[in-house]
Amino acid sequence: MTRLVVLGVLAAALAAAVPAPAAERGERPPTRIGVRGDEFNLVLSRARVAPGPAVVQFQNMGEDPHDLKLRRVGGSRELGTGELGPSEVASLPQIHLKRASKYRLWCSVENHVSYGMEATLKVKRRRR
Repeated sequence: MTRLVVLGVLAAALAAAVPAPAAERGERPPTRIGVRGDEFNLVLSRARVAPGPAVVQFQNMGEDPHDLKLRRVGGSRELGTGELGPSEVASLPQIHLKRASKYRLWCSVENHVSYGMEATLKVKRRRR
């Protein structure tokens, strides 16, 4: 009987220590944006998203190494995945997309951007 009480107390303590999901805290979960790269294209799973938290995941579908860079147009902070080999996948750190803005995404390997490995992500204005 004592073991059951101890297990119950431990379970309650663990439940209290784990943060509630974003939806339970009244927050919107992050928007997920997939980016596929190959020779020599970047394709976004969605080109227009709502403002707020977002996770960008890059998958190299090509035969050559590629990376993914992201920067808000007019901003200075740049995020990147590092170089990925064929079939590798990596995510950028979670970011907060600002409303009514644009983000430039590109591959910085050699001259890949000059071959067309770039895309623009647009963030919508909030509805009134």
